[in-house]
Amino acid sequence: MAESAICCAKFGASAMTEPIEITTSSAKRVSTGSAFSMNYVPPEFSANECWYEHPQSNLKVGFHGKWIYQRKVVSSGDKIVERSVGLGMILIKDEMGTLVARSLEKMGTKADTQALLLDCYELIVAFLRDQNERGSFLDQPHIYVTSAQEYGKFGDSAQVAPEALKEVRAIEVY
Repeated sequence: MAESAICCAKFGASAMTEPIEITTSSAKRVSTGSAFSMNYVPPEFSANECWYEHPQSNLKVGFHGKWIYQRKVVSSGDKIVERSVGLGMILIKDEMGTLVARSLEKMGTKADTQALLLDCYELIVAFLRDQNERGSFLDQPHIYVTSAQEYGKFGDSAQVAPEALKEVRAIEVY
């Protein structure tokens, strides 16, 4: 069974605190059941790298996302070590919003697409913060977007270095 932790995530200007359950592969908002999860199926067998689901809206969509990691010196207990730290995620611009809107329309569900996107972004950031806090690195991760053409330059790699943000002209959205 995956390791699990409950954290309280702080988001946005309102600094709302809400419990989020974190495992080694997902983040789930306790109050709504909405969840972000990583897809461990190899790319040759699956079209998506990540999943977002929101049970109250009967929504589940797969989307593309690359982790941004950098080697950093961090404290780990009484030691100083170098480890990979999650700085954020790069998504394909408009992909997730389009998928969410189409899915909602197909099911005839009335829901705010932007609110669902924000919910997913918050879950991704909470997931990364939890991973980073285990290594005593407390920077705030971010979500970036780039065009599908630029995103394609990453190939099958699940992780990219921060320098890639400039190379693909990524824009911070969260």
